[in-house]
Amino acid sequence: MQHNAPDALVRRFTSKCSLMIRFADSDGPMQRALVLDYLTHSGYIRSAQAFLRDSAVRHIDVDGDEIMDSDTDPGGSGLPEETVRQAELRNQIRYELLRGRVTEAIELLTKHFPTVLPPPENTAAPSADSDSDQTTESPPRPMPAYVAPTSVDPLHLLLNLRVQAFIESCRTVPLDYPPNPESNSLQSRSEEDPDISIDQQTALLKSAQKLSALAKTLSDKDQPRYSVELKNVIGLIAYRKPETSPLKNYMTQERREALADQINSAILFRSELPVISKAELHTRTTVATWQFLHEIKVKPKAGAAIPPLSKSPKTNASKGTDSLEPQICPPFDFQAFLNN
Repeated sequence: MQHNAPDALVRRFTSKCSLMIRFADSDGPMQRALVLDYLTHSGYIRSAQAFLRDSAVRHIDVDGDEIMDSDTDPGGSGLPEETVRQAELRNQIRYELLRGRVTEAIELLTKHFPTVLPPPENTAAPSADSDSDQTTESPPRPMPAYVAPTSVDPLHLLLNLRVQAFIESCRTVPLDYPPNPESNSLQSRSEEDPDISIDQQTALLKSAQKLSALAKTLSDKDQPRYSVELKNVIGLIAYRKPETSPLKNYMTQERREALADQINSAILFRSELPVISKAELHTRTTVATWQFLHEIKVKPKAGAAIPPLSKSPKTNASKGTDSLEPQICPPFDFQAFLNN
């Protein structure tokens, strides 16, 4: 499944990238590369193809024909086939998780990204033999520019997926994705069928037992962190309508989104790709740099490009006029930057 980025979003993002590059580089190709990286990283393949096609510098051979790269996709978009394939798979996995179809997402991960989750036949710690093989065959991974914000440990990811699958099994109010405005969100399964069948209760209890067993395969350091989470999640079966219970936060769409983001980061990490886009990395670096300069009270040089100031500049009392020139480097206000 492909995502299309709205044209207005692309235009706004391009404009902001252009402003950001003024602080470092006025090179047009860099701006184009930032936008293209953001679109492909976010899974907006069709928008990336259109952007690349419309902004490309075309090379013509002596016969007047356009020269095409051999590693691009057959559709002529200019994107490498592997980039398109992987982005589409990531989009599909994310879509399944956002719909609450955890089992389908696990099947896709196992088939297309087998290193993200533990091997199906062994979810516990790897054996000594497998450790030895991995040590001798796998080269050391290069240090990433930015580490994933959440765990990429295969066992952690599998447990998080199983926990979400258990939550989906406890759901009594349908949570459609994309949201269906015509559906009655107040109508629950418990209103139609007040009593959960014995088979359903048995299945939930067995799932709870499997979750507990899987959690015991975690390291001693990780088990306490997951014990509270599992206690709360398993407690969902005690409520006739968990969506209105004290544990209702586990039933939200935001939780699905957080899991989808974590799995997406893990896929990128295991594929040895950046876990965040170059635009986000540059933004974080810019914010941190200007904040550091502000804290150590560095004065900007005359005429230097500085981030947008707040709407209410401080008044220079000694001169009695508004001073638009900062005395020290201002912190990078990202919201002011977006609104400028």
